[in-house]
Amino acid sequence: MAGLTSTAAPPRRSGLYVGSVRHRRRRPTRNEFRTRTYHVLLDLDELAELDREVVGFGHNRPALASLHDEDHLGPTRRDLRHELAAWLAAHGRRLPEGRVQVLTGLRVLGLGFDPVSWWFCHHADGRLALVVAEVHNTFGDRYAYLLDELEERGDGTVRARADKAFHVSPFLAIEGHVYDFVLRPPDERGMLVHMEVSDGDGVVFDATQSGRRDALTSRTLLRALVAHPHLPVRTLALIHAQALRLWWRRVPFHRRPGPPREPGATMTAPAPTAAQDRARHAIAQMLAQLEVGALEVTLPDGRRRCFGHPGSELRARIRVHDWRFFTRLLHGASVGVGESYMHREWDSDDLVSLFRIVIANRAALRRITPAALLNIAADKLAHAARANRQGQTKRNVAAHYDLSNELYALFLDETMTYSAAIFERPQATLEEAQRAKYARLAERLRLHRGAHVLEIGCGWGGFAVYAARTHGCRVTGITLSREQAELARQRVAAAGVDDLVDIQIVDYREVTGTYDRIVSIEMLEAVGHRYLGDYFAAIDRLLAPDGLAAIQVITIPEQRYEHYRRRPDFIQHYIFPGGHLPSLHAMTGAMGRHSELFVEEAVNIAPHYAETLRRWRERFLANIDDVRALGFDEPFVRMWEFYLAYCEAAFLARYVNDLQLLLTRPMNGTLGTRPYGRALVPVREADLPRRGVVA
Repeated sequence: MAGLTSTAAPPRRSGLYVGSVRHRRRRPTRNEFRTRTYHVLLDLDELAELDREVVGFGHNRPALASLHDEDHLGPTRRDLRHELAAWLAAHGRRLPEGRVQVLTGLRVLGLGFDPVSWWFCHHADGRLALVVAEVHNTFGDRYAYLLDELEERGDGTVRARADKAFHVSPFLAIEGHVYDFVLRPPDERGMLVHMEVSDGDGVVFDATQSGRRDALTSRTLLRALVAHPHLPVRTLALIHAQALRLWWRRVPFHRRPGPPREPGATMTAPAPTAAQDRARHAIAQMLAQLEVGALEVTLPDGRRRCFGHPGSELRARIRVHDWRFFTRLLHGASVGVGESYMHREWDSDDLVSLFRIVIANRAALRRITPAALLNIAADKLAHAARANRQGQTKRNVAAHYDLSNELYALFLDETMTYSAAIFERPQATLEEAQRAKYARLAERLRLHRGAHVLEIGCGWGGFAVYAARTHGCRVTGITLSREQAELARQRVAAAGVDDLVDIQIVDYREVTGTYDRIVSIEMLEAVGHRYLGDYFAAIDRLLAPDGLAAIQVITIPEQRYEHYRRRPDFIQHYIFPGGHLPSLHAMTGAMGRHSELFVEEAVNIAPHYAETLRRWRERFLANIDDVRALGFDEPFVRMWEFYLAYCEAAFLARYVNDLQLLLTRPMNGTLGTRPYGRALVPVREADLPRRGVVA
């Protein structure tokens, strides 16, 4: 009809790109995988239209495949264009006036994960102005790289570079690595993204994502969903499978640091997920049952909750920075809450008081979820794999004691003693308290000039030097730490007792000979329940007929021992691999079955250990810059702060104890036969070595 015209709707700028992703690791081992996949290119101006017309697609609502604003950019609840503008403003850039498109994966049936989303921002005339690469890792963190210095190439691609600043894979360090990008922005022909990770020696890893374009319609979206079912789940499974392969090939592992916190850099959504909110609610229900102490919790959104008794002298505050704290705590118990602290998801104004509150209310705070059972099972398998059989013990010891002699020197005293001291007066220095501990052990052992002493777990040689210089003993000290042995020998030589002290790297099960006295200061924790019999059998075999053995050992009260054995904790997982605290009953039972030994004396010095740990923690934190200068990262620093504070609280509460035991056999003439207050034989001046007494 004259005067009437028909106009076709302009084609959508949004599209569907079906293709593949390839990952290749070049060094230190070669590894490659390729998988089919699809991504959608969404023009922000078309989201309402797509939500209305594409069956199966939803924007901020449940659907077969959906885009949710909260999965991207954050931290406000405005639309994505405003979020992107705010993020660019934080980096000193303005959002260009042209179209904005994001190439990303969608949630499928509510579950979503895509390692990288690409934001293409154009000038008003259609030219590409800048790109934002939004990276997600499997820990739930996200970070964005601004690529605004784009080098255009004649083949339609652009190049860009950025320094690596975000932890994605535990098998790729952050420091010293750069990203090189080659991008062919999505168009009618398709799309291509190629990324290389390089260090000073060349390319370490590269990844390529490519795809051909199809229209984004109800039909093409459904076809992609059928061809690639559960794509987010498959992506996560592939990532973890490749990680397991790299771990099996012994590729160096890097601990996850906390997400970068410079302004505008980290884009962690402030609103909790449904799972995090359920975990928060469950934790709140448990905290509502606190009977001892007062606890104030500040949530990431600023809300505060108070639990317990407000007038209590035992009180602490928690500031939660990340909602993941609640899921880690609910499903991971002590391991989870420790990991959360390492990654700065929460802080406390008084860690020691907080742990005392937790210990006092442990019955109310105990809840096992199905996820927790899986985590416990995984922790048990890992702990069992590190049992202290010969060979593995050396690796366990090295993991803790070979960290750095310089690290330990930053918080230990001049004696380099890494065990509980005994404070005979409040004003005693840490060094004086350690020497007092040595004196107590020497007194119990009836040390005398010429006695041959075996020290099982000699550390850096503190007791060996003391026994040689003060009592004229010959000392054979054994350790499995090469770092300790090297420094111990230097210290022995510097003290002028290298003619009396011999430091050896040997397992206690391999020692031969006969010794008048045996001492073991907090080494028994590295033996393990299965090998308690071997340990006491070795002492029985090596000890002279009238010999004495002094054991200082951290113990678990008998009532909790079986539970402790079934549930490896944070310290066993992160601090002392293969570690095990025995109970007194477990030790005496092992003695009875495997030796003639029995306990002659037992003294608990737990309060002294709490004070020792308090001073160690103060010195550690006072020297924190020096710790970092040694190359230890922030998660390590926070891990040790958590460990030292937890142990201090545990000893204050007698949740764990530290026993000094004197072991003997029947018919030991050294102990005498008189029943009435026999006196210990004093050390006479004539018995002392010529080099004199050291105070």
